[in-house]
Amino acid sequence: MSSAAALIVVLLCARETTGATLNNISSCYNFTGNEALTALILRSSLSFVSLMLGIPIVVLWIIQMCSSRKPIKDTDRLIIYISIATTLYASTQALQWLHLYASDTYCSVLGAIIEYVSLSMLVLTACVDFHLSLLILQTRCLKVVPKGTSTYRRQEIAYLLLTALLPLLFIPWPFIFDSYGESGAWCWIKSADVQCKPILKGVILSTVLYYAWAAVLLPYAVIITSVVVAILCCRKAQRPHSSVYALLGYLAIFASTTIMGGVGGVLLWWDSGTYGYLLVQTLSEPTFTVLSNMLVCFYMSWLWYHSRPVYQYYGLAPES
Repeated sequence: MSSAAALIVVLLCARETTGATLNNISSCYNFTGNEALTALILRSSLSFVSLMLGIPIVVLWIIQMCSSRKPIKDTDRLIIYISIATTLYASTQALQWLHLYASDTYCSVLGAIIEYVSLSMLVLTACVDFHLSLLILQTRCLKVVPKGTSTYRRQEIAYLLLTALLPLLFIPWPFIFDSYGESGAWCWIKSADVQCKPILKGVILSTVLYYAWAAVLLPYAVIITSVVVAILCCRKAQRPHSSVYALLGYLAIFASTTIMGGVGGVLLWWDSGTYGYLLVQTLSEPTFTVLSNMLVCFYMSWLWYHSRPVYQYYGLAPES
């Protein structure tokens, strides 16, 4: 947190010395350009915190995968992919403030990268939903016991291919319509011009390439999370591996922060841009990455506490 505070101070000082503002959007809303810039700085700073959490998590996961003699469970591998995806997403959001001092080309390229990583996050979240649905169907409905870690190997390859390749089909569309660039206080798909008039092609592209995906995935995540939690609350339900709880926590974080950002965006549009609504929408995405990486960090700590022989030797963890 001290690194985030230091980053905020540096960015605020840079604003004062360079005169960077976002006055071009202040005429469209009920907040000033300086307030919009402050929201942008908070967004980048929180994303930087998530990045600092995510990098060591990903490195430790890789070390664990390379050094472990036992096969990594399928649900644990999903958690690894979540860590990588959220860390990549946090890195793009942490660079948002640079567009204040860079060219329009930088903002367009960053917008395309953000679109790719955002869609990849949504596809990966859908894969997590599907995987938990598969576990429910096999273990609760069909009463099938998975046979080892190779059972879901084919599904895992499909998850990775979909996460990495499917977004590539949609990234060129905004380039074709010249729609990547400044979107309010940050870089993404342009949906309004400098006179605050909506850009129809930008509104359509942002809806088709992100908001529609999130609107479909959100109720799916809520339903899967609710069903799995209800099953786990049953007395006869067998206790699953701890990684399932971590995946449920991830889906809960995704659902709550998506609702947070959606409500903030709708109220921001409905109420002509109140600053409080801007903050809600602005902080929803970095909050998602921070909480996701904190969840994975907690899960890794719990996992290593209960598995490493040194803890068992000193009697700090139960024998497996």
